[in-house]
Amino acid sequence: MLTIWNSDSFKFLSNFSGDGFLGITVEKEGVVLHIVNIYSPCSISGKKKLWEDLLTLKQQYGSGEWCVGGDFNAVLHSSERIGSSTDSRQGERTLFMRFVEEMEVIDVPVLGKKFSWFSAD
Repeated sequence: MLTIWNSDSFKFLSNFSGDGFLGITVEKEGVVLHIVNIYSPCSISGKKKLWEDLLTLKQQYGSGEWCVGGDFNAVLHSSERIGSSTDSRQGERTLFMRFVEEMEVIDVPVLGKKFSWFSAD
């Protein structure tokens, strides 16, 4: 993962990382922004730890806006995934939805191709 910024546009404050994420904190015109790149594990236990770690960081930082993006290996709606049992993933979707709500972020719609990856199966 890589995060870059223009130092003429943003003042770098700090960086942070954990299993499955890399983030920076920058400031522009008095607004603090935490930018996080995600590459989530595939296992539900790995995802839960990632989500818990990010929620803990948000609580520790206390203020600022959050921009969190990348590959979460999770979906909010069963229509966003094909090729797997929707019933078996309901608990994961519920946990992911709770994470999105607690982080106070929004799911930005994907434009163009509906799916970014297809299994050869």
